[in-house]
Amino acid sequence: MTFFFKSTPHYTQKQAEDTLAEAKRIIAEKYDEENSRTLLDLISARELAFQTQIVSQKVASPNASRNSNRQATEKAQQPYVDSFYVFAKTLKDYFEAPQTMPNPLSVYTNSPYYCYVGADPDHSYSSADSKSKATFYAGVLVTLLGLFLIPVNLPAALITIGVGITMLAPSAYYSAVITRPNENAVYAEEEKLFTAAKALVATDSVAANEDGDHRESASLQ
Repeated sequence: MTFFFKSTPHYTQKQAEDTLAEAKRIIAEKYDEENSRTLLDLISARELAFQTQIVSQKVASPNASRNSNRQATEKAQQPYVDSFYVFAKTLKDYFEAPQTMPNPLSVYTNSPYYCYVGADPDHSYSSADSKSKATFYAGVLVTLLGLFLIPVNLPAALITIGVGITMLAPSAYYSAVITRPNENAVYAEEEKLFTAAKALVATDSVAANEDGDHRESASLQ
């Protein structure tokens, strides 16, 4: 998840909200209200989670100027705004032409802008996760360097390996105890939402086929 370091392109919260509103409009126009109610409730819950996470990133340092705080806030919020937009666009694109997107969940979660966002900031992706992941990979590289040094300089190799393991241990613990459980919980919610989306499309397709069969049967009588 390299989106914390991406410079371009970026999206705005208004773009995300407008795109999601368009997705909801398409759902309302194409599908029965009773059948789509569960999905719309799940979408609203995801929307609230994104908005809560974005608001929670506000920076208000008493030692910084108002402009500096604003810029810091925008930088902290941007990854979640981008992910919010991708979520909204995936839904819009799917309901515009579901036949062209057999697995919308995969499209969404494989986006370079994707980040898991839970119901509250404590269960959402953060810069701490990004730093932990970077430290883990750095630890792997340092450990491998130490292994390559063994035939050349054993004392230096042992020191290097020790440094690598020291870097690996806390990042691996953070990933296993904090990042992974939160990520799995959010993924389960997203899977439920996109499963409901596919079920809605399938229900409509079945209804359309049954209606077509009924008309064909009537024309033969």
